[in-house]
Amino acid sequence: MTSDKRPAPSLTDDLHQAEALLTPIFDKPGRTAHLVLLLLAAIWLAVERLRQAVQASASADAWQSSEAATLVKGRELGLEARPGERMPDYRARLAEALKVQGRA
Repeated sequence: MTSDKRPAPSLTDDLHQAEALLTPIFDKPGRTAHLVLLLLAAIWLAVERLRQAVQASASADAWQSSEAATLVKGRELGLEARPGERMPDYRARLAEALKVQGRA
């Protein structure tokens, strides 16, 4: 599911979108888009959508990649590390704060 609660695109959706993309090229007398070309375009659309999802996920979790990034995220949330607090504990506290705010 996507974040706006719509069903994830299916192969059928990708084929329709691929056909729409290829129609200007093949919408001439005597020319039709071959099934293989439609499938390749549909696969390309699905891979591109996956790439965007992976990038969005990676950037959302980037604050856990280093201590410096975690400290920056903490400052954004107004939560400084407590004296003597271990980094895993601080990250857990930040993750809980993000969850409470609906941003996790």
